[in-house]
Amino acid sequence: MTSADFILELNSINKKICNFFKGQGIFFSENYGFASYHSVEGDNAVEIPDGTSLSNKVWPVDNQTPRDLADAVHACEKVGRRFFSPRENQDLKVLSRHYMIEGGTLPIKVTYEIITHKNKREQESYTDALYIKQMNLNRLFLGTLYNLAMSRDYFMAFSEYSIVERESRGSTIQELYQKGDFLKNPRMRRELVKLHVASYFLGLNDMDNGANTVVDQWQRFDVIDFDKAFWDRVNHPQEGLINPFVYEIKHSNKEREIFPLPDEKLVRPFKKGEIDLLVHQEMGRIYANMTKNFGLFEGLVDLMSDFAYYNLAAKELYGEKDIFSYFSKRMDEFSEHR
Repeated sequence: MTSADFILELNSINKKICNFFKGQGIFFSENYGFASYHSVEGDNAVEIPDGTSLSNKVWPVDNQTPRDLADAVHACEKVGRRFFSPRENQDLKVLSRHYMIEGGTLPIKVTYEIITHKNKREQESYTDALYIKQMNLNRLFLGTLYNLAMSRDYFMAFSEYSIVERESRGSTIQELYQKGDFLKNPRMRRELVKLHVASYFLGLNDMDNGANTVVDQWQRFDVIDFDKAFWDRVNHPQEGLINPFVYEIKHSNKEREIFPLPDEKLVRPFKKGEIDLLVHQEMGRIYANMTKNFGLFEGLVDLMSDFAYYNLAAKELYGEKDIFSYFSKRMDEFSEHR
C-alpha cells in the first residue's frame, strides 16, 4: 500500500492530539460548546447551485428556516467572541457567511464587525474574519510547524472535527506580481527564497500556486493554505526556486491565456550569488527557530508518526525510514548553515 491509500486518515484526530494541543491552549471540545463547521453552516443549509463557476470564488451561506439561520449566527458569534475577545465597551456583529468555493472542502468565511463605543455618542468599528474549515491534519500539523519555522504566532484553534483560523490579510503574491517590478524589491526576493526553504524543510506542497501566499502588513510572505504536504517531492531550493507566478495574454476577442512565468525570467532579478547566500541564511534561521522550540517541534513530529500517511510518504518521496528520520535528516542538513 502507498501513502495515498491512507489520505483519508488525515480527516480525523485522536485523543493524543487533543491532549497535546489542549496543553498549547488551542484545542476546545465541541462537547463543551466550541463552535463547529456544522454549527456555523447551520442545519438545512441551502445548497450551492449546480454549475456555479469557480470564478465566483465565494457563495453566500444561507439556511432554509429563520430558526436555523438564527442558530448558525449564534454559533458564529460564539467562536468570534473566543477569537476577538471583545471588551465591555465593544459589540461583535456577524456581517456575513460565505463558502469559499475554490476550496475542495468548502471552507466558510465569517466576517465580523467589532464596534467600540467610545462614549454615549461616539463609536468606531473595524471588520475582521475567521475561516472555519473541516478537519485536515495537514492544516493542523503543517500550519503549526510552518509558524514555528517562521517564528510567528498561529491564530488557530480547533475541535474534534473543525479548524478555525483568523484571516491573514494582504494581497496574494500573484496579484502583486501582476502589478510589475515585484521581484525588483530585495525584500520580496528574500521572502521567495524563504518560502522555498520552508517548503523544503516541511515537505509542504502547492506553494507554486501564487494564490496560496499573501504579503502581510510587515511585507512578509504568509502561507494561507496547508492542505497539501508530502504529496510530491520538494526539491532543494538551489535546484531551482519555487515559481508561483503566471502572466496573462489578452487577445483582441477578449479571451485570456495564462502561462507560467519562465524560470529564467523568475531568477533574472537576483544578483550573482544572491540565491545561494539567501538559502544559507534562511536555512540557518529555520534551524535556530526549530531548536529554540525543540520540545514543541519534537512533539508535533511524534504526533505525525502515528499516521501511516506521513511515514509512507517520507519513504516514497525522500527514501527515509519514517517521518522522524525525514525531519532528523533535515535538521542535520540545516544545522550546517548555523
